[in-house]
Amino acid sequence: MERKAITCPLTGHLEQLVDDQRADRVLVLYAGGARARDPAGALADALRDDALVVEVADADCRGLPPPEDYDAVAIVAPLRAWGYPLATTQYLRAHTESLRAIPTWLVSLSSSGDASATRLWREVVPRRIMPGSPIEGRMKQIGRLIADDM
Repeated sequence: MERKAITCPLTGHLEQLVDDQRADRVLVLYAGGARARDPAGALADALRDDALVVEVADADCRGLPPPEDYDAVAIVAPLRAWGYPLATTQYLRAHTESLRAIPTWLVSLSSSGDASATRLWREVVPRRIMPGSPIEGRMKQIGRLIADDM
């Protein structure tokens, strides 16, 4: 953020102004229903605490926003025996180049701690975070990690 100093007309003192017209925008995309919705919401709140503009989107819904509209994307998805939810994999395939061009994180929700992912996931989303359990308690930490990385 750019800071500017002006003289306050009431006090005559030099005041610092913050130009917040250009805040970093982050898309928090989740899939997998309630299992991912609550952690995605907690992550979004943590990112907002760091003065980021955050939008949350359910990957299972149509009309998802393109990653080009954001400065970063965080994907929250459960890892199951058959892999990540199809909706997130489809989003990755549809927006591979755009996601590679901006910071993108995968918050992998897995009770087993298995960090395996398909080649597509590894190539497009090199930043993977495995929060472990309890998930909700760790989202603030993860939000800080993402905000610091931006």
